[in-house]
Amino acid sequence: MTLSRRQVLAGLCSSPLTTSIGTGAPPRMLEARPAVIEANGAPVHLMTYDGLFPGPVLRWREGERFGLQLVNRLPEPTNLHFHGLHVPPDGNADNVFVTVEPGQHFEHALTVPEGHGGLYWYHPHPHDRHLLAAQLWAGLSGAIVIESPLDH
Repeated sequence: MTLSRRQVLAGLCSSPLTTSIGTGAPPRMLEARPAVIEANGAPVHLMTYDGLFPGPVLRWREGERFGLQLVNRLPEPTNLHFHGLHVPPDGNADNVFVTVEPGQHFEHALTVPEGHGGLYWYHPHPHDRHLLAAQLWAGLSGAIVIESPLDH
């Protein structure tokens, strides 16, 4: 069976783990925290977003401005990167040089550019490459669905 892009995105967007944030909505909180997830009947200790693996699907539309507050409940510094999105790599948009210490938070604000509908992902991107690899392997990641006018 062949699935179209529209069918794949529709399936992701209908997930109960999907979060949609519209223009003018208050920033959505995304909590990086340890969690125990059951895998094949055994407990696995992971770093998660909102206690989920993978993290919740974030869903926005091209041209839409959104806010996302990362809250760090991990025992080490982290941050957030919107992988593949064509957004500014500085300030409070997609700045991988921001460090969010344990117990702290950081509010991201950016606009999804027109013409970039598709499937992307978010993950930590601390400047320390050892933290980056460890946090990715520990489970910190999630999907971003950007709707385009072609999806309607």
